[in-house]
Amino acid sequence: MSAAVEVNLVDGIEVIVLANADKLIAESISGRIQPFIKVGTYEETHPLEINYAYGIYKKDGKESFYINFQKYYAAKGYTQFIGGTINELGMQLLKASSWKESIDIFSYFFSIFPNAPQVHDSLAFAYLSMDEPKKGDFNSDYVSNNYVYGQ
Repeated sequence: MSAAVEVNLVDGIEVIVLANADKLIAESISGRIQPFIKVGTYEETHPLEINYAYGIYKKDGKESFYINFQKYYAAKGYTQFIGGTINELGMQLLKASSWKESIDIFSYFFSIFPNAPQVHDSLAFAYLSMDEPKKGDFNSDYVSNNYVYGQ
């Protein structure tokens, strides 16, 4: 659940939005209402970052996604750090047991940030979740037992 209240004392405008959703949906809506009231226009809507990323992956396929996603993401005007978007998408796919897709996404994450510890941890966690911990074997900067079972 998200809620947003915007009060414009100068123009006497109060905007209250309640949304039965998370991800700051109410805030996004309220931020579009006030400009519309004042000037009659508002910014174009965009899907949530992870929804956009998943849509491109599904529409274009893995290879094209790997080649083009960064430029598509920037061209659409997204400003959230792309690594956060990709990592969150990979984790959502893991949660849904979409193993192949999650590995594709985490492999893409690795291709753009090969030296980032978070990337290695995410891949290791994905393989652990798939019951294939040996494929994710490495020295974690975040998990002291390196995602090894029974420790």
